[in-house]
Amino acid sequence: TVQAVQGVTYPALAKLATDDQQFADGYLRIVQLLSFVIFPVMLGMAAVANDLFALLLGEQWMPTVPLFEVVCLAGLFTPLAMMAYNVLKVKAQGGLIVRLEVMKKVAMTVLLVLSIPHSVEAVVWALVVSAAFDMVVNFAAALPLARLSVGRVVRTLLPIAAVSGVMWLAVQMVSRWLGTPSWWGLLLEIGTGAAVYLLLSLACRLEAWQELRSLARQQLKKGASN
Repeated sequence: TVQAVQGVTYPALAKLATDDQQFADGYLRIVQLLSFVIFPVMLGMAAVANDLFALLLGEQWMPTVPLFEVVCLAGLFTPLAMMAYNVLKVKAQGGLIVRLEVMKKVAMTVLLVLSIPHSVEAVVWALVVSAAFDMVVNFAAALPLARLSVGRVVRTLLPIAAVSGVMWLAVQMVSRWLGTPSWWGLLLEIGTGAAVYLLLSLACRLEAWQELRSLARQQLKKGASN
């Protein structure tokens, strides 16, 4: 899904490449909307992982729940890294991209070599660190090219991350209150997470939520006119 979004957003950013202000605004808008969707999905899956595995896969798969939760953490970094990579493809020279890719691959190899002898958990955490490193490297190279400051990006993503974190906490509390996994309990957890996230988005007036509503209205108008 993220790769599909990357494929769609790349040509859109390429069209804005000659206008620095529009390029910066367009890139930040894409990152904001993507984070608004990806953050709650990843944290939501981590929050319901225990009940989801128990109901769908059975008790024999329960030891893998912590691994799945860690993989969900990696899922927070990968989309942001891929969107930053789009900026590099549009703005950077090929030599810079090659050097960055070599550096990231070397770092990933080192992490895997160090983690494989220990345990599966160590390997999974190494993948998380690798995903975070990938994001940081891409951001470090892309933000100057996009004429964006770290502070502006953090101010854009922090409210979404905070609301997603509160949603995760709410789902965790419901899960512990319910105790034994059940299908109705899983539905209640999912419903709670969705309700908390949407209500907090409204209460905090998240720009991404307002942007999604605006896009939805535009699509509805186009559908009605057709």
